[in-house]
Amino acid sequence: MIGMSVAKSVEESKRVEPRIREKVGIGPVERTGRARGSLRTGKRPFSESRGCRDHRRGRIAMKRQRMWAVVFLLDAFLALPAWGATVLHEVRIGLHPTHTRLVAACSGDRPVSVSRLTDRQWVIAFGALESPDARKILPRTPRGKIQKLLLQKDGQEPQLKVFLKEDMVQAKVFTLEDERRPQDGYRLVIDFGLPGVSSLRFKEPEKLPAAPTSELKNEDASPSPGPTALAGRGAISADPDSATAPAAAPRPEGPSAEKPSKDKEEAHAKKIVRPIEVQSAFDLADVTYEELKGALPETAEQIVAAYQKAIQKDPQNPRRPRALLRSAQVLETAGDVKKAERYYQRLIAEHPHDESTARAWMRLGEIHAARGTPLEALKAFQEAEKFPLKPDELIRTRLGTAQVYVGAGKAPEALEILKRLLDTHPDAYVQKPEILRTLGEASFALKDFSASRTALLRYLNLASNIPDKDIVLARIAETYLHEGNRAQADRLYAHIQVHYPDSEGDLIGRLRKAEYYETQGGDLQEEAFKIYKDLESRPLAGPLKHFVQFKLAYGDYLAGQAERSLQRIDAILKSNEKAPVYDDLRRLRQKVLQSLVKKRFEAGDLKGVIDLYGEDPFAFQDDEGLEALSCVARAYESLGYCPDAMALYETLAQKDPKDVWKLAVARTAYELGQVDKAKSLCLALTDGDLTDAKEELLARIAFSQKDYASVIRFVEGLAKRRGGRERCPTDLAAMLALSYLETGKDEAAMPWAEHCLGRSDWEDPSLLVALSLKASRVRQKNRLYDHAVRLLDLGIAKAQSEDLRNQLTYEKAVLLLEQGRKDQAEKILAELLQSSKELWKTAAKQKLDYLRLQPPAPQTPEKDAGAS
Repeated sequence: MIGMSVAKSVEESKRVEPRIREKVGIGPVERTGRARGSLRTGKRPFSESRGCRDHRRGRIAMKRQRMWAVVFLLDAFLALPAWGATVLHEVRIGLHPTHTRLVAACSGDRPVSVSRLTDRQWVIAFGALESPDARKILPRTPRGKIQKLLLQKDGQEPQLKVFLKEDMVQAKVFTLEDERRPQDGYRLVIDFGLPGVSSLRFKEPEKLPAAPTSELKNEDASPSPGPTALAGRGAISADPDSATAPAAAPRPEGPSAEKPSKDKEEAHAKKIVRPIEVQSAFDLADVTYEELKGALPETAEQIVAAYQKAIQKDPQNPRRPRALLRSAQVLETAGDVKKAERYYQRLIAEHPHDESTARAWMRLGEIHAARGTPLEALKAFQEAEKFPLKPDELIRTRLGTAQVYVGAGKAPEALEILKRLLDTHPDAYVQKPEILRTLGEASFALKDFSASRTALLRYLNLASNIPDKDIVLARIAETYLHEGNRAQADRLYAHIQVHYPDSEGDLIGRLRKAEYYETQGGDLQEEAFKIYKDLESRPLAGPLKHFVQFKLAYGDYLAGQAERSLQRIDAILKSNEKAPVYDDLRRLRQKVLQSLVKKRFEAGDLKGVIDLYGEDPFAFQDDEGLEALSCVARAYESLGYCPDAMALYETLAQKDPKDVWKLAVARTAYELGQVDKAKSLCLALTDGDLTDAKEELLARIAFSQKDYASVIRFVEGLAKRRGGRERCPTDLAAMLALSYLETGKDEAAMPWAEHCLGRSDWEDPSLLVALSLKASRVRQKNRLYDHAVRLLDLGIAKAQSEDLRNQLTYEKAVLLLEQGRKDQAEKILAELLQSSKELWKTAAKQKLDYLRLQPPAPQTPEKDAGAS
């Protein structure tokens, strides 16, 4: 600042010096040292003597000396720092939950005033202002309640204008020390959004005579009346109409006060430039707390900041625990529970044995209890009891512990704690009536309804003006209900409905009444669901509405109306897919789905079973859903979805390791062509009840592996145990017949073949065709042509695909040609020409062309022994 003043003084001297020379009558000085104005163009008059010339020169020299003295004095004056100027270094904006803070970092003199021009325009006026470019010191983007900042240095009085987004009649204005500029730096702070003043003027205080040194020391050591006066440099006065304007300092009386000496003025000026330092930073924080606690929660951050500053300056001070405790309490009052919790935890970690730590543990327990974390709450209360607590603190801690136990469903522990508390402090319930309420809830949980009612009635006598009296009355009515005194319960419920209509207690009372009726069954159960339906039409709070919806859906499920129950549940969960509060509805939905799957499987609606499973596969993964899951697996297998069926059967085998599921896995593995896996699983089965099913599958596996001897062994054993070939499945009988034929046992095969071809329950058409062809050829080989043709006709009638029918029909035509029945053969081949299968159409055409080229040669076939 001095460098700037010196530069200004040099420029000023360059401007002032020519004017001074002009006034004294001399021109600019030439290099010769003689002034231009002193040169004469003509000769000196004769009358002017030498002495006169010397006298004139002396006067000019004196004028020149005076002129240079004025120049030097002006230079010295301009080189001095500008007295009363303010240097504005930076302007910052801070956002807080309750207000927007404007901070102007300055040095030098205080501004003249802070005032409100309109409700949305405030002005900071400076006497003299020095600052760099406004673009460098003002924030680029105003935030919070501030819309615009404008710095005006032109005009009579420099100003910083603040334009607001909303009306602000008052603002909190104060100054703080600036540690980055310890000489004469300070911060001007304006909190827009906090109660304060509408205008504030900064001015020099009345000049007082300098006090003796001892008095100054005592004054410096005394605490300041407020944080604003301590932090600010210079006095602050508010408008008279402001409620927060400090009282004016009394004027000293006497002549010494009116005309103080120059030395005293300088001493007092030095005193008011430097702020009065308190003995301890904690003193300042305590004063801040006492002054601002009445304006909580708006002043919470200022109080916490004061204590934090004190802790940083004096970290070993014994008042540090109390500072942390007060910071936490102030933050909790302001609603910032999470930040308050961190301060409580910090107090516990840094000062584990201080008496303030007991209060921190106690409050942490209450916070965790309200948050619904009972383990943390119990631990905090137990830690608090390790300290020597005052009676009221002990009562508060024991009550909190009992309430946590009741909420966690541990009523005996809660009852024991409360009884022990009342034994040592018989009048504790007078101080904390909630003890009686907790005692009543614990007794109710233990089904001691008489004791519960007594405690709750005593509670209402002590705390008759509680806001949730209707809830307590509903609990008392419920005690009568559980004792079977329905008349008294109904009277009390009627009282609640009349005096507290549609209140939470009224609704809870209806719900409890419906729940009780629901457990009684019969007509009372129907009455319960009528109450639920009536409550559904009322505007209920979230938890109550959810409870009613659950009860109605559960009622439909119990009544066998699973589809309606599922529709009701899906309508609720559609907009609350992941809300944890609906977990019970999700569990009910699983039961409903499982019930519906079994119902549809029994009705033969296999596709409907798979559709339900596809909606929520996870609903069938618990132990209760294994039966429904087996229905889904069987539905997949019946519809031919063997991969899906096999996966579900394997899941069932893992969760319920029974041979029936292992056999199902083997069966689907065989269908998928995994023959070795199927065989190994079958051979490992030990359940005797599954012997028939096991050997059926082993016979099929052996036939696929062409192990015809094993097929004969398994099927013959099966037929013997079941009582004949009629009890054997058609495909197994066909496999046995084909196995006989493949092993040359034609006579043993033909009864099984004719039996199979006469049945209609064929599942494998390939077995039908193979058996029909092979059996026909056996009869043909034995020259029993009519029998051979009949076997082919049986196969043709049973074949479901056109391709197989064409194959058997062509085989019949060939057989007829061998018998010499050319006309019948040509007729059958001509029918094949109408087939849609090109293979058999071409084969028939070629055969007909061949027959036309052959000359007719009648043959007399050898008749069958049994032919007519």
